[in-house]
Amino acid sequence: MAEKMVKYHQFVKEKAGKEGMMRLAMKTCVASIIANDMPDSPEHIQRFQQAVKEITGQDVNFK
Repeated sequence: MAEKMVKYHQFVKEKAGKEGMMRLAMKTCVASIIANDMPDSPEHIQRFQQAVKEITGQDVNFK
């Protein structure tokens, strides 16, 4: 289960709304609906951190 990726999706939804969620899905190639089924691999987490920073302007790292 991809707990971290789900948290990134929730964070972007709170900060940037639906438009932010669409941008996150486009930048990471992971839609929120499939984030639960993907592993929290280092590559995925790095991609999400970069995308969240670009979208929200905030450097976020969920541990």
